Formats: sequence, structure tokens, C-alpha cells
Amino acid sequence: MAKKKSLKTASPPIQIPIVIQQKVTSEASLTLDMWRAAKSAALNIYQPSKYLLCELFDDILHDLHLWSVYDKRIMAVTNTNWTFTVDGKEHEQITDLTKKYFFEKLIKYIIQSKLHGYSVIEVDFRTQKCELVPRAHCIIESSLVLQDPYMNEGWDYTEAPFDRTTIAVGEDWDLGLLFKAASMIILKRGDVSDWATFAEIFGSPSRLYFYDPNIPGNYEQVCKTAESAGANSWVALPIGSDMKQESQGSKQGNDIYERLANFCNKEISVGILGQTMTTESGSSYSQSKVHADTEDDINASDRRFVERILNELIVPLLQKQGFDVPDGGCFHAADIEEELSSKDQLDMDLRIHKEVAPLPLEHFTEKYNVKFDLQAKKEKDKQKEQAQKQQQTNQPVKLSDVKRKINLADRVLSYLSDFFL
Repeated sequence: MAKKKSLKTASPPIQIPIVIQQKVTSEASLTLDMWRAAKSAALNIYQPSKYLLCELFDDILHDLHLWSVYDKRIMAVTNTNWTFTVDGKEHEQITDLTKKYFFEKLIKYIIQSKLHGYSVIEVDFRTQKCELVPRAHCIIESSLVLQDPYMNEGWDYTEAPFDRTTIAVGEDWDLGLLFKAASMIILKRGDVSDWATFAEIFGSPSRLYFYDPNIPGNYEQVCKTAESAGANSWVALPIGSDMKQESQGSKQGNDIYERLANFCNKEISVGILGQTMTTESGSSYSQSKVHADTEDDINASDRRFVERILNELIVPLLQKQGFDVPDGGCFHAADIEEELSSKDQLDMDLRIHKEVAPLPLEHFTEKYNVKFDLQAKKEKDKQKEQAQKQQQTNQPVKLSDVKRKINLADRVLSYLSDFFL
């Protein structure tokens, strides 16, 4: 086996002298007013700022349901096998780079541009490093990376030397799918908070204490006893007074809060995955299959999106960084249908070989990494042929064949006798 050759580079790695002053993230509770303010700041045509929007996204990603569907969509792309081919043949050296961790980060950052909005990515294939420029500091409409997110001056990443390591992915003014999901997260948080309060009030029985106002210190003694008796709610009333508490019904209250929380989760699933039944229980197999097909279509679209970004932006970047990229070379994402198990793939190849047309031996050698002993195969075929001939020689004569020969002889004799007599 030939020794692998390392790819040649024309110049040493670039050191980009950019210093970004990142801000401390706010811990204030989210409200719909904050959601609207983040949108207005990001879409300001005079001085757009994504700082509030990025703070919003960092906060809502703590929601476990959102994180689950968010990560599920990303993994559908990062779990895909990627290759670099030239005229249909795999280019081994560049394909080896796709199996590195930095390349997986690159794929993740590219697909995240659909979720977070536009993203600016630094990738150096020579040092095998990939970093995401903080989105709050990026203004893709002006091709700028800001030192401070509230400033309007920065570095143009489309100019040298940044253009040799930096790409921008996403559409202008695109706020991403997380922005659409954010309103549901805010509503769900308020709902769950109210649900927790409801459970605290009505989830455990209240205690009612009475004290005699005519006895000095009796009220204080009753309160002390109530506080030391446990954490359940209690009320101290003077003897002779009356209190009536209207119960809302624990089951009815739970249903209201639970239905709203489930509604928000379903809206989030539909927004990120296009369906709900691959993350929640479905009512039937047929419905679940339809939802799974919808998700497969979205995943296939994501793979095509990443594939186009790699070929349109990363291939030129490889050339700028000094890699010898052959003309016609391109990245390729294997479809899910192509990723069959070895057994299923072998069964398919054997059926094609038997029912459609013979496949060359080299196909099986290269695809399954196996070696065939051709000499042993020839000897086996020869032995098989000899066995078949021997079987034909030793085969007993059938009565039907004898009768057929006798009948033929009689016909010949009859013909000859008529001819000569």
C-alpha cells in the first residue's frame, strides 16, 4: 500500500489580530417585551445589533425540550459521512480532513446558521482549527466584526488577511428559527411558574389554628407552634371568626397548565423539526411515519445546504490557504438511503449481480475490503464441472427414453420396408 502524501501548503497559518470585548450576560427574566426589543435592535437598518438577540438565544436554550429538538436537527447533519471526490473518485487526503474534530465543528456552525441566523466562521485547514466568531459582534449586512457589540466600527472580514480564513453563512436580516421559538419558551416559562405556585398553594393541605385574643401571648404561642409543625401553609384566626377558601379543583387547574405547556412544546417541535411525533408519542404508526418522513425531508434539505456551502465557500478557502485542490473537486454528503448496513448492501449487490448484470470482481474487492483467491475459485469451478459430467455419465437410463428410441427405430424400419418392397 502506497504511503499517504501530505497536502502541500503555500504559506504558514495566519494569525488574526482581533480582540473582542465580550459583555457579561444578563440574568433578567425574559418577557415578550424583551423579545420584541431584541427583534427591533437586530433589524435596525441604521445600526443593527444582535447583542440582545444572542442573550435571548443563550437563555432559551436552557429549556430541555428546545435543546433536545435543536440538538436533534444538528446531529442529523454532523452524523453524516462526508467525502471529497474528483470526477467521481474519492480524494483521500482531503477526505481525511473531513474525519477530524475541527471539521465536525465547521459542519455544526454552518447548520446553526439556520437556527441562530447568519454566522461568521473562522477555519484554518492547516492548523485544523475552527472557531465561531461571537454572533453578537457580527454585522453581516456590512461584513463587519465589531470590537464592541454596541459600536458601529470594526474589521471587514472580506478583506485580506481575514478573507483567507473567514466565511459568512446565512441570509441578511435573518433572525433564525430560534427567534420564532423564543415566544413559545417565554409563554411556557410563565405557565410553568404559575403551575408551581398553584402546586405550592393547593398541592398540600392548609392548617387552621385558633387563638384566644383574651389571653395575653396566646397568638404568639399559636404562631410559633404552627411554624415549627412543618412547611405547609397555615392560618391563625381568633376564636369565633370564620374563614372560607374557594377551591379551584386541583385536577382542573393541573389540566389547564399542562395543556398550555404541551401546546408550547408542540409548537417548538413543529418550528424546529417540522413535526411532533418523533419526539412525542403518536396516535398511530401511519401518522408517525408521515411525521418521520417530514423530518427526513428537512434533514435532507439541511445536508444539501451544508454541501453547497462547503463547495461554494470552503473549496475556494482551501485554495487560498495553499491546498492543491483539483479542478472539479467537491464535497459530498452521503444520503441516508446510501448508508445501508454491510449485510443489506451485500444482499443488494448480489441481487444485481444475479438478476440484472454481472458485477466485476474488483467491485466487491474495493467495496468490502476483501481479497479473493482466484486460483482456488478456478479449481473449485473445475471440480464442480467434473462432478456434473460424472453425474450425467452415471445417470440411469429412463424407461421413457428407451420407448422413445424403440418407436423411432420402428418408424425407420417401416419407412425402409415400404421403400424397398
